[in-house]
Order: sequence, then C-alpha cells, then structure tokens
Amino acid sequence: MMIYGIAKESRERVHVTEAVNGGDFICALCRTKVIVVRRNNEPHHFRHHSGTRQAGGGGKTRLHEDAIDKIKELGELKLPNGEIIRFDKVDTGARLGRDVVPDAIGYVNERAYAIEIYVTHRVDEEKIAKLEQHNVDTVEVDLSHWYRACPSFSSPIGLEELLVKYAPRRWIVRRRRFPRLQRWWTRVTNRVLRNTRAKTGNYRAPKQLHLGI
Repeated sequence: MMIYGIAKESRERVHVTEAVNGGDFICALCRTKVIVVRRNNEPHHFRHHSGTRQAGGGGKTRLHEDAIDKIKELGELKLPNGEIIRFDKVDTGARLGRDVVPDAIGYVNERAYAIEIYVTHRVDEEKIAKLEQHNVDTVEVDLSHWYRACPSFSSPIGLEELLVKYAPRRWIVRRRRFPRLQRWWTRVTNRVLRNTRAKTGNYRAPKQLHLGI
C-alpha cells in the first residue's frame, strides 16, 4: 500500500495524510498518475489511476538488485539526517568478517558504511546483532511502500530519485567510538538484570551508557 506520493509540480514527497484530494501526484517508481484514496473501511493510501500502470516483471528480487546496482553506480547515499555522503568506492556482495554480507558497503577514508535495502522484509535482529558486533554504521533504505503498489516493475525509471531523495531511511546500527567498553558495559548490565530478575521476579533497566559515535 502506497503511503507516499510525489507532487508532480514541486517533486516533493507527500505523505497521504497531508495530500489534498484531487491533487496532482505521481508514483516515484513508474512516474504515472496516482490518486488519493480515503475510505472508512481501509487505511488512507495512494493508488495508480485506472489503466496507467504498465506491465513489467521481476518483482522483489529485481527491484532489490536494481537498487543495489544503482547505489554502486551513483557512489553516494543520503543518510537519515539528510547529509549526502560520497563514497570512495562501493562493494556489493562483500563480507564483514565471516558471518555477515550487507547488500552493499560504501567506504569513505577507509571507514565502512553498510547499506541494506528494504523491499519486503526489514533486516532481522540476528543480522543487526552481527552488524553491531562489527561496529559498522548501517543504513536501511525503505522501498517497501512503492514496491507494494508497483510490484510488477522490473526497471523502475524513478529509482535514482527514489534512492537519492524520496525513500525513507533509518540507522539500524551506529558505530561506537569505544566498542570494547560498550561490550563490557552490555555484559555488566545484562548480568545485573539477570541477578535482579532471579531475586525479585522483575527488574528495572539501569540507565544506559551513551558512548556516542
């Protein structure tokens, strides 16, 4: 279900709750007209105007691969804070250690940024835990809203602008300045929580240690 549309005139991303009925909106993937749908029996959303969506193929795998290839081609990415970061190089299919393979890894002055593309499934907790162990900044780019509305498109013509401007993104891991101290603190707090739970049957989490980045 598409909850974001693109205002045709301004090219700004608009959430459906802020969209005006009858406004001129397009899909960021296929650039065809979308309309606002507000009904009592379903969530508000944008949908393609009848007859405008073209046939395609490939679905999730193709969109996922196209997005990774496009990031490598562009060599840059907008971070969740709005900053545009330009990579010295981008590797796809590269490993961090032996146990985790991000969708892509961008390098700036030898500092790594892992990139994950969310099409149908967010990064799971197991992979996040492994990325945290490697202490690497990791961004998840969310293409799910457009994929659900345009699953048939094998080569979205709006993919570059979607990656550069429109797609929501979030940090799923932030690099720590003092990873060893952070791991020690985590072990200590976990031990305290276990002991407290064993004695009282419940617990209150202690204040977290903020080490920043």
